[in-house]
Order: sequence, then C-alpha cells, then structure tokens
Amino acid sequence: MSTGVSSLAAGRPVAGARPATGAWPAEPGGAFVARTWGACAGLGTGLVLAAVGAEHLAHHPAAAVLLLALAAAALGAAVLALRGPGGHLRAGAAVLAVGGAGLALVGTVTATVGVAEVSGLVLGALGGLLLALAHRGSAGGPPAHAPGGRAVAGRLLLVAVGAVLAAALTTAGLAATEAGAHAVPHGSHGLGGSGHHG
Repeated sequence: MSTGVSSLAAGRPVAGARPATGAWPAEPGGAFVARTWGACAGLGTGLVLAAVGAEHLAHHPAAAVLLLALAAAALGAAVLALRGPGGHLRAGAAVLAVGGAGLALVGTVTATVGVAEVSGLVLGALGGLLLALAHRGSAGGPPAHAPGGRAVAGRLLLVAVGAVLAAALTTAGLAATEAGAHAVPHGSHGLGGSGHHG
C-alpha cells in the first residue's frame, strides 16, 4: 500500500491501474470512425435480419430461427463495438459478415431474394469490413490519447454521419419486408412486393 501511495504522490502510474480516459476511449481517429460506423451498420444488419426472419416464421421456421439467431448476434456485436475498441471487434466483424451472408443464403434457398436481403447483405459486409479495419487500426496504430474539446465534437459529428448512412440502407431493407410495407405510406407499398410471402 505504501508503495502505491508513494508512486501516486510521485506522479508515476501504479502497475495494473487503468489510465483515466473519460467517456471517450483512447484510439486513433481512423479506427474510431471505422468502429462506430461498423457498429451502426451492425445495428442495421440485426434489424433487417430480425424483420426478414419474422417473415419466414410461418412458412420456413428453420430459416426463421437461423435468421433471428443471427439478428441477436449482430445486435450484440454492434452494441459491444459501440462500447469501445478491443478484441471483440474481430469477432464482431465475423458475426456481421456471416449475418449478411445468411440473409443472402436463406433468400436464395427460399426464392425470396429482394431489397431486404440485398440491403442486409450490404450492411453486413460493410459492417464486417469496418470492424475488421477498426480492430487492425486499434491494435497496430500508434499510442492514442482520449480526445477533448473540438475533437469530441468532431467525433460526434462523424458518428451522426455514419448513423444516417446506415439508417438509409436499413430503412430501405425494412420497408421491403412485409412488416415494413404496413409502416410506409400507401404510395410506397410497391417496395413490399419483394417476394417475402413465402
């Protein structure tokens, strides 16, 4: 205890202690953008997977269970990615890539490939790629410090841009599902006719 107190008094870090970085993790700017944008794409992937999986419950229950499980995994990976950098980003990248591929596979097998499947595939592929880049950037980049002041505002703006882009792809995918067809204006119901009725 006396060693730890003297080390703190001298301004030296105590072994095993975590540096205080505030609300923002210390990571390179490029890795931050890749991580947060990948997480946004992961949330979209999970939502599209869940919507398409729900459509298959009546006629293709096995496919529905698979897609819903992938949806839960994608949403979990996205939430973990939003929390900060770490080894979980590599696993998250694989989860999102598999989720997008799963949508395409189920759509091909059940002959229901449409806008939703394409949207989910693109979101999963982009999300997986971005999380893989974020993991590589965080692990191999130079030491970084937690941002402050204008840097925080800039990062918030970048997160917002990524969220808007992911939301655009997600909205297109959800609108093409049966549930989405009932939620969009009547003039847009043509998007719902993507063959998701079984």
